[in-house]
Amino acid sequence: MARLVLVASLGGFLFGYDTGIVAGAQLFFADDFPELAESELKKDLVVSLAQLGALVGALAAGPLSDKYGRKPIILAADVLFTAGSVLMYAAPSVAALMAGRVVVGLGVGLASLIVPVYLAEVSPTEVRGAVVAVDVMVITAGQFLSSLVSLALGRRWRLMLGAGAIPAALQLVGMLFMPESQRWLAKVGRNEEARGAMAQIYRPGHRDGQVDQLLQEIAGMQAELATPERERLRQLFGKYSRCLLVGCGLQFFQQFVGINTVMYYGPSILQATGISVDGVDPATLAIRLNIPLAAMNAIGSTVAVFVLDKAGRRWIMLRGLPGIFASCLVVSLAMYLSLFGGDPDGSGPQTTEQQVGNYLAVAGLVLYLAAFSVSMSSSVWSVNTEIYPIHLVGTATSLATATNWGANFLVSTFFLSIMRTDTGCVLAFLLLGAFAIAAWLFVYRLLPETGGREISENVENVLRGGAHR
Repeated sequence: MARLVLVASLGGFLFGYDTGIVAGAQLFFADDFPELAESELKKDLVVSLAQLGALVGALAAGPLSDKYGRKPIILAADVLFTAGSVLMYAAPSVAALMAGRVVVGLGVGLASLIVPVYLAEVSPTEVRGAVVAVDVMVITAGQFLSSLVSLALGRRWRLMLGAGAIPAALQLVGMLFMPESQRWLAKVGRNEEARGAMAQIYRPGHRDGQVDQLLQEIAGMQAELATPERERLRQLFGKYSRCLLVGCGLQFFQQFVGINTVMYYGPSILQATGISVDGVDPATLAIRLNIPLAAMNAIGSTVAVFVLDKAGRRWIMLRGLPGIFASCLVVSLAMYLSLFGGDPDGSGPQTTEQQVGNYLAVAGLVLYLAAFSVSMSSSVWSVNTEIYPIHLVGTATSLATATNWGANFLVSTFFLSIMRTDTGCVLAFLLLGAFAIAAWLFVYRLLPETGGREISENVENVLRGGAHR
């Protein structure tokens, strides 16, 4: 089981590495492509086109994985990520660089949907949340490693982006030796293969009861499993609309409280405060300061692995979102002190207020990542693997994950535009804080606890709207 989780979660590492590495690489694109220094819109697009590709990949992943299986889609994601990384490394033009970002995004979109589903389906109920949380922990490990790679490679942004092909190739080889999801195999009537898959995953004493229970569950749902795709969509927007609202809503709020804004533009945010150290290039300093941010994100995600199944998804979110709100206020205050606390013409040395603002910016971002990584990071993906009936998992998770990437695209595209004025820098994090309040109200009113229950129980609980139980 441990080997399977390690290999499968490399898909999360690809997601995290791309998120983190572009934060450093985009500071140096203009070295090769001066036109990007002249057009902020083009620079924003180079970063955010991967999210657009991921949106398309996520929409395709569900139906494709229902038809062909979970494992082939993970392999396809590896091929796309490898090809996109090579294309970005060799890009002779901005157009080629953008094309590479789209191809990488397609791979990330496939992996971001199918890896949590695959891990949830192969895991015993009692550790399902922890196993899915491992995938998110590996995402943050990829983000942390990307910060170190950015620092080590300096201005060599091509190597930064091209290095993503290495973990993709490793997962491609490793997944060839991993079993298909037993739930998918049983769903398509390949019962003996499902038994064989579980023989590779479960201990002998635990295996037989799990197999029999799974086959009984699947046997009782044959009519639903034969449902055509159009009818599945009708059910999702009809009978199971509350499940879809909860799943898509959580994915929307995960992005609109600002996580990938911080991960994509962490160095740029710190640069905006005017933080400086004598003798250190501002871009290099920003990358150095991004390392503790990525480290905190990884630490918080590791904590989530151990508490998610014990504390519960809803409980963690309701306590983490106030921390996100508070940290957004701290960063907004830091921006105000850094940008409005000095000489109006900016010609003199930094004042005490500006220096305090610099420290508060780093502290606020660290606090933000601590609160987010424990709460809204793993929990959202865990809930989305648990709240849909088995015959709708592929279609529903496609729509929910596409919502995540669509929101990600919008936030990452327009965030730097908002921050191009000093007032915008202050208001940007106030806006993210407002979304954190809205997310708390959404979770409180609509999300029941889904941890420690069978998936069928969770569907019924969501449909009853039992958020307060």
